[in-house]
Amino acid sequence: MTEPNSLLTETIFTESIFLIPEKTVIILDTEWAHLPKEETTLLAKILKAIGITIDAVTIYYQQPINLAALPIKPSPCLYFGQPVSGITTYEVLEINGTKLVASDQLTSLLADDELKKKLWQALKKLFSS
Repeated sequence: MTEPNSLLTETIFTESIFLIPEKTVIILDTEWAHLPKEETTLLAKILKAIGITIDAVTIYYQQPINLAALPIKPSPCLYFGQPVSGITTYEVLEINGTKLVASDQLTSLLADDELKKKLWQALKKLFSS
């Protein structure tokens, strides 16, 4: 006789299981609760431009950035914060299997259209690969 659980599995779950991609990770060097409204709005606009909502990302606070300290191995990952030695800004980097784009702080992006353009170019590369 077939066990009830296997019968259920055979009749209901007939499709293959697919790997669900991890959420995009955002790392900020300022705590979310301390970000001004203009910066959270800018982040939402940046994410919308790449087809992601603020609800579809995981946000971490780190100062300084340390990918090894995260509870998951994120990919892709966006960093908004002070420049970090050894991490080039506005380029797609691969660090221990994590694709990362590092940017200046959101407050800097608010005031500088050239930085926004650099970020946009890097994001297009990160999310097209």
